[in-house]
Amino acid sequence: MGPRSWITLSCIAGVASACGSSGENEGAERASETLEPAAGEAANEVEPGSLPVSVTGICNNLLSASDIPFGTAVFAISDACPSQRREAAPLPSATVADVTRQAPGKYCVNGEVTTGFAILLVSVDHINDRPTPPIHGPLDAPAFGITTLRFTLESPPSTGLQLSASHVVRECPASSSDCIQAGFYILNESGAPELVTAAGTYTHALADYRPAAGTPAALALDTTRLAGFELQINPGPFDFCVSDVELLDSAGSSVLPP
Repeated sequence: MGPRSWITLSCIAGVASACGSSGENEGAERASETLEPAAGEAANEVEPGSLPVSVTGICNNLLSASDIPFGTAVFAISDACPSQRREAAPLPSATVADVTRQAPGKYCVNGEVTTGFAILLVSVDHINDRPTPPIHGPLDAPAFGITTLRFTLESPPSTGLQLSASHVVRECPASSSDCIQAGFYILNESGAPELVTAAGTYTHALADYRPAAGTPAALALDTTRLAGFELQINPGPFDFCVSDVELLDSAGSSVLPP
């Protein structure tokens, strides 16, 4: 979900609203590094995020996600960079969220949330494509037999992460800032977003993403119009990685794009 709102976590604390098409609702320093393209990835497919925001100083830090099945971009948003694809300097904020590709299919984010928010997103719609498409181009999961998301998490912060998903609300033009419905979470038994603090592999049916407080209970995640998946980061320092992101069918087999 790119400049609109993964794995888009949904706009922290006040999470349940539409995190606009440009990725509404992204700055602990990471050493400068130029990433090599993933296996099979052409060099020109690596988006401007081949250098971290702490180095470039602009809010245009997306990675192509060509090594994630159905993935279109991996990036972070925060109070420092609430939108991507705007090629602007970060807003005044102590938040840092640098995303790098550490290996094929392995994306890491490093930084610190102080009084703001930060979210790591895996986009599956096409709003981040270049050239910009006329509409978001969401993923129709049922059309491919996709029922489940699985990924591996390394070194999650002690303050925990929350898992969320979002969908495109209509055939939204790229210029619109009101295209994404977020606020769907993996919930605990009390109905609050589950706090993920342990490393490991996580597998959740798409049907398990349900509206949290602040999102109308009657709403459901529209799996025919998926925008992305999100990892919401709680206040504090963080340095964690997500890898082996897969979309599975009802038999638990990985689904690949045609």
